[in-house]
Amino acid sequence: MPSARAAGGRREEALRLFMRLAGASEQDIAAAEGSPMWPPLLELAHTLAYDAACLGDGPPPATRFAAISQPTLVLTGAGIDPHMAGLQSDFFSQAADAIVACVTRAERRIVDVREHTVNAKALAPVLTGFFRP
Repeated sequence: MPSARAAGGRREEALRLFMRLAGASEQDIAAAEGSPMWPPLLELAHTLAYDAACLGDGPPPATRFAAISQPTLVLTGAGIDPHMAGLQSDFFSQAADAIVACVTRAERRIVDVREHTVNAKALAPVLTGFFRP
């Protein structure tokens, strides 16, 4: 589990394991290790424990989500992220749909994403529309 490794001070091992679980190939991991993004990712590796605690080991926790009463925006990106090659193409969409089905006041939106992360110019109107109806 990535969280145990990160907690034990083995950040590189935790980050590699997380990447494997997220569907990255060994080639992807080696490329990441040789890139300028690796050191900043190592700085964040200890937060993998929080990701693991939130995600658990199965479907979204419907009972916990049903207790959310605040308006909630559930976003996913459109398209297939090449960095998540090991996951089903609709993995995040299915998870988002499951969350929206549980949270009474949830809204589901999809943002156009061309890269691994969303462009702020594409995200801003979605957030503005949600927070200022």
